[in-house]
Amino acid sequence: MAHVDFGGVEQAMDLAIQSDDKILAVGLTFHPGTGARDFAIARLSPDGSLDTQGLDPFMDAPFGTGGKVTTDFGGQEDAAQAVAVEPSGRFVVAGWGSPVEHAVSDPSDFALARCNIDGNLDTSFGVGGKVLIRFAGQDQAHGVAVQSDGRIVAGGGSAMESRDSSFALARSVVRPCCTAEGQPPGDGPVAQDEPGNAPPGQDGPGKTPRPGGFRR
Repeated sequence: MAHVDFGGVEQAMDLAIQSDDKILAVGLTFHPGTGARDFAIARLSPDGSLDTQGLDPFMDAPFGTGGKVTTDFGGQEDAAQAVAVEPSGRFVVAGWGSPVEHAVSDPSDFALARCNIDGNLDTSFGVGGKVLIRFAGQDQAHGVAVQSDGRIVAGGGSAMESRDSSFALARSVVRPCCTAEGQPPGDGPVAQDEPGNAPPGQDGPGKTPRPGGFRR
């Protein structure tokens, strides 16, 4: 049995086993003092202890702080729901985030964070390693997978004010050539949605993406 304390109220939602048998666990941490929730990520050794040594004994890169990492998307309601490990050792965490500019009726977006093997955000991905994808209402990702070609697929649901919920999928690819606006990124690849048809009543592929270079 393993117990991981982030200093608040925590809940684990998904895990993945790395090729070296270390365990990535993701979920949320609730801060009672502020009422905010953030992504919570922990890496454990096969014996259940927090991984404080890192993957590479030569580089000695520990995972986060004491084996733990938290990620804030800027609002009050961020929660990780799924994790997928890439062949490179990087991993992608998906869930939802609530940017501060959102209205109460439109509280959350798909939220993706891509991390390096040491748990730090991969700043070549999106904006500072994070991406928000907005469909139309309360958007929540509950699963994520990395295809063999590197494309990232996130799945979940999107609910309008009427509480009608729709199946929601976003597939994205890391492009080394340019940003969503067609400009060279300068500091590495960015994540982009692949072109596709927008749902009825929404703008198509030509609309301006949210920060991170994503289109629906």
